[in-house]
Amino acid sequence: MFKQIQILLSVILITSFYGCINANHLLEMQSRLFEEQKKMYEDKQKTIQAQSDRKKEMQRYEDERIEKQNKLEGCQYLYEFYKKGYDFGLSSGRNKTACSSVGKALYEEINKASNSKNVGAVIASVTAAGCMHCSKYQRPVSFDDFQQNLCK
Repeated sequence: MFKQIQILLSVILITSFYGCINANHLLEMQSRLFEEQKKMYEDKQKTIQAQSDRKKEMQRYEDERIEKQNKLEGCQYLYEFYKKGYDFGLSSGRNKTACSSVGKALYEEINKASNSKNVGAVIASVTAAGCMHCSKYQRPVSFDDFQQNLCK
């Protein structure tokens, strides 16, 4: 009987020892799993942020390209009108009020010709910039000077 109790106690002791080892092993595995999941989540967040940054950068490049295209198209329209004899006050206007009315007339004229409000708006702002230049320096703006400085 004593021998059986001794064997039973040995079995209980060994089982509980292995149980402790298994419990520790389980805790360790859970900890590792948590760390791996945390790292995967952080990597996913970095990937999402990088994609968002790339998308914003691509949009910025596209906006710049469209702006340059509109400005180029606007300057081309200006050049065509200039060749026809319109100078829109750039070579003679020194008055900001006259320049702004010229800018408005130009905007309407270009919109009729181009069917593009963006181009008209660009041309109106370029013309307004030319008028401001004219007012600032109190001298006419030659079209070449205008094109070099304002149609970049």
